Amino acid sequence: MVSDPLKDAFWNSVRDALVTLHHLPVVKAKEKVRWFRTELESCADSAFDPDLIYHAEALHVANNLVGADLKMASIRQAYALILQRNFGGSPATPQAGAA
Repeated sequence: MVSDPLKDAFWNSVRDALVTLHHLPVVKAKEKVRWFRTELESCADSAFDPDLIYHAEALHVANNLVGADLKMASIRQAYALILQRNFGGSPATPQAGAA
């Protein structure tokens, strides 16, 4: 089971990727994240485990929400800062093959 603070950090990273990297307005990004998170959490009583989403990169979830495919090579530093801001610690550079 994933802790609530880690879940929040993940979804905040998705939101920030939508705003910073996909240039969505903050309100629109929040709406998309809220809608998708609610949809996933409503599956909690089914055979589907909604915690599986937390194995994905927040960037990939953001990409899927807008139907775009940003490549890691072009946004690596900006994405690392998003992860650092939301998860704390030193900025880890996402792997080149991650996107």
